[in-house]
Amino acid sequence: MGSVPVNRVQEVAQPLRILIVGAGIGGLTAALALRQQGHEITLFEKTEDAKEVGAAMHLVPNCNGLLRRLGIRPETFGANLQEVMTEYSYTGELRFSVPLREANKRWAYPWQLCHRYGLHEALKSAVLSKEGDGPPAVLKVSSRVVSADAKFASITLENGQSFSGDLVLGADGVGSTMRKMTPEWQDFKLFDSGKSAFRFLLPRQQLLDNPLTSKYVETDGNFVGWAANDRRIVSYPCMNNTVMNYVCIHPSNLSQTYHDRGNEYNQKGTKETLLDIYDSFEPGAKAVLEMVNGDDLRVWPLLDMATLPTWVSGRLALLGDAAHPFLPHQGQGGAVAIEDAISVAALLPSGTTRADITERLKLYETCRQDRAHKIQDYTRIMGTNLDDQARKKLNMEKFSGFNFGHDEWHHSKNELKKYLQAKNQALILRQPIGFGAIPSYKQNVYGPSLPGVDSSFTRFSIRFTSARTYLQTLFPSSSFSFVSPGTVAEASFQNTTLDGMSSFGGGEEDSFGLWIHGVQYTRSDGTQINGTFLAALFESQADSISMGKELGMPKLFSDIHVHRRRENSHISLSWRGAEFIRASWKELAVVQELSLDRIGESQSISGKSWEGTELPNGNPQPMIHRGPPSFLSQLNGNFPPSRDLLDQSPPFASATSLPTNGHTYPPPSMPDGLSSFPPNGVLPLTPNSTPPFAPKGTSPARLNGPPRFAINGPPPWVQNGHNLPTPNGTPPFPSNGSPFRPPFRPSFNAPLSGEAHPPGPIRGPPQFQANPPPEAGIFMYHYVPSVGGQRGAVDAEYAVFVPKPSKPEIILERRVAKTADVKVQPRDWETLPTLHHVAQGLADIPIFEVLKAEIVKGRGVEDWGRAERIEGGVDSKIQKRV
Repeated sequence: MGSVPVNRVQEVAQPLRILIVGAGIGGLTAALALRQQGHEITLFEKTEDAKEVGAAMHLVPNCNGLLRRLGIRPETFGANLQEVMTEYSYTGELRFSVPLREANKRWAYPWQLCHRYGLHEALKSAVLSKEGDGPPAVLKVSSRVVSADAKFASITLENGQSFSGDLVLGADGVGSTMRKMTPEWQDFKLFDSGKSAFRFLLPRQQLLDNPLTSKYVETDGNFVGWAANDRRIVSYPCMNNTVMNYVCIHPSNLSQTYHDRGNEYNQKGTKETLLDIYDSFEPGAKAVLEMVNGDDLRVWPLLDMATLPTWVSGRLALLGDAAHPFLPHQGQGGAVAIEDAISVAALLPSGTTRADITERLKLYETCRQDRAHKIQDYTRIMGTNLDDQARKKLNMEKFSGFNFGHDEWHHSKNELKKYLQAKNQALILRQPIGFGAIPSYKQNVYGPSLPGVDSSFTRFSIRFTSARTYLQTLFPSSSFSFVSPGTVAEASFQNTTLDGMSSFGGGEEDSFGLWIHGVQYTRSDGTQINGTFLAALFESQADSISMGKELGMPKLFSDIHVHRRRENSHISLSWRGAEFIRASWKELAVVQELSLDRIGESQSISGKSWEGTELPNGNPQPMIHRGPPSFLSQLNGNFPPSRDLLDQSPPFASATSLPTNGHTYPPPSMPDGLSSFPPNGVLPLTPNSTPPFAPKGTSPARLNGPPRFAINGPPPWVQNGHNLPTPNGTPPFPSNGSPFRPPFRPSFNAPLSGEAHPPGPIRGPPQFQANPPPEAGIFMYHYVPSVGGQRGAVDAEYAVFVPKPSKPEIILERRVAKTADVKVQPRDWETLPTLHHVAQGLADIPIFEVLKAEIVKGRGVEDWGRAERIEGGVDSKIQKRV
């Protein structure tokens, strides 16, 4: 009897009934994410109107992409980009001013600044709306919870009403009552960190009109701070750069907030106290403080708490500040709460049963605790009293890489996949194991590897940028990583047709695969080797598949049909008539041609830059530029993808600084070998649709997927008063602060696409470092399950490397496409009984930008027999893989 696929349980389970205590940003994010998974959500909020208390906040890249996955686009409620980081000493000397536009392009999603109220209202609207995936949530206001039962997932309100569900989430903030009323956490008390903060807002125009303050606010998106050793002022804009948010952090004893007034988070402050604390600061800073309306001034004690050993008790779990109160010194508190919420939803997909809940909540704790506590520790370090020398020793690049270079949806989904594989003993791992287990996949008969002869090849390729955080989940071992820490990586879909192969009687052989670029393997001794990782390779020849598997190649069977035309070509992959991949190259133009009688004189140009190559008519080669960022398909129960990246193109620029939201630090250092920022080189999105920032009511054209942009007609970056993505990289924002609208929800199964602009030089792949290390060859992973004995045991498991050939290939012809499409249809387990999980994994790849699409003909075939084992691994002994 065959094994049952992991996700088969999703077909019979019922939606979970989830109670969320607290309707702040963390609670609402959890409600929206869980609603979109099909669950029934009830929120309980103690206030009368469920309004957000506070001012502005950072939407850093690690949470910005998660919000977009939910359909929340911050620019619709006035979020603006963080573009410059500036710091002065408290006496007014400029310490540094660092532009961040180029640096932030290493992240897949933007770094924005917004008012908390705008984000809160956007989330609340999406949670309660009758439109969207899943049933609308129920919000109960004036509902103060006074007791909770973790075992039975029930709560009781102050008015005596009781509610029960399948699980309870405590998202009620730093002063959490859920934490206080649960025995495991009752001994953990809040304490004063030693610092407090005045917070207030000022109109930017008021500051521009004052000669003492105008220079501090004349630049959009400028984070400005003044710092002394034990106190500081920081400011940054929000609401489309029209309002400035100020945070004045100082020793608590100077304002007597916590000890004299009790444990009250939002307290009244006095203007006189504020001016007295910062009396030694330079005139411009004091002029800002003089503008404060004393009636609206608030001061917060910055509270901390010892680390909770667990966030879960029975069927109750804490998230956000209820689990880990954050100090404001990195601007990560809200972001980490959003990550917590997304993790819970990722681990409770549609189909989760009530019996699964306690183990899934423990898995949530495993996914989140280490990361959240490490960011907490970084934040505490940055909030200490540091002199200039101590600040220079802070490794801001390390902090930013850890904080920003993470996608919790990808991480938690991958952890769930591994958990289900380990739990289900009926599943057997087969190659390629990065996509998960293959049910009942039959073993091939291995044959000897036969050398090739002087064969010819035709290579079809589409190279694109994608999310590093997703692509890294396809790596079979933690020894593999990306060279760049940025969240934008590169990959290629590539089909190679070999002709004249002796091993196949001189006939043709096709192989279609996913190649991940910019990968490094770290050996056990710490040394590294760089190359391209071959994630999956489809072939139609059984002999080739079996021989390749001996070398560790992740080969799978598929019928491959190549349709060659001079100007338009396409390739389709199918299994017993069920097509699941179709790739197209359109409007091809020859950029290189070499006659056969000149082969002896030619030199290979494979791998060289083609910038400036001329077409036969003498015009420069057209530039391939970005298509709409999209997911190729949607797994049942997944969140909708992000369509707009706010011109977040992938070229690496420099080390990215962190927001301190109340802390000073040295300017970000440049990575080794990088002396200056590279030029932007980014063109606007094009293919056929309404742009993602178009005014409400604009009707997008549809063609088998989400809307795409058109380059014909009026310029796409100016429509109805909206500033859209422009060729020079201007950030697209609604003008005049347009009101919030429910987010656009794209359709799925969209093509990966890119379209050429008018003739111009080819823009090569973005460089994440000024001098990136060369890729020395191809990585694969050898995995041999044990025959007989314990299921899941491994006979051999280790990384494999194929060095680049010593003899270069000879290029006979190169044709570049003006447009290219890849469509992936994952089907289901019945249609693709051994390939559905791989097709689904390919369909889930986020596509940001098409870099190059071409067809190359040449001579010389890769000798896979040169594959070598990198090191160690599991070998010649039975081991269980968990």
